[in-house]
Amino acid sequence: MGTGFSLNNQANTRIFTLNAAHKLVDDVAIAGYYSQGTTQDYNNNGDSLISTITATRSQAYGLGLILSNRWRTADRLALIMSAPLATTGGTMTLDLPYSVDIDNNLLRNQTTINLASPAREYRAEIAYFTPVSKNASLGLTVVHKQNVGNLAGNSEQLAVANYRINF
Repeated sequence: MGTGFSLNNQANTRIFTLNAAHKLVDDVAIAGYYSQGTTQDYNNNGDSLISTITATRSQAYGLGLILSNRWRTADRLALIMSAPLATTGGTMTLDLPYSVDIDNNLLRNQTTINLASPAREYRAEIAYFTPVSKNASLGLTVVHKQNVGNLAGNSEQLAVANYRINF
């Protein structure tokens, strides 16, 4: 494998994650999370085409309401809103060869790329889980994603049925 896009050992990312849940009343709880990552800026050395990266930031968050014992004993209904991991800031400078001069020397050009996502993906999810016997359960989930892959205008819907048997 080549080293064209390798990063040296100066790349150092710090991640802060906070998870919390609180029981509001019997059979109703709220849960959420927030996660943020930061990487300091640095100069890359070696054979890589990546010459510099400015300080980058990324984040993800979500909030859910969980209802239990609604229609059956031990069932769960969850309503979830979230924004999956996305880069929110930073740039990368590439040192790219583009030609050869008359003396056969490689000519290079620097190009800067914005690492921040062009849009933010958001998800809305409704999930239902219920035991159907001592060793089996059924789960139904419906998800709507907006700006899928952090690209503006992309949307996607998903429905999943899951039947599990425990041995």
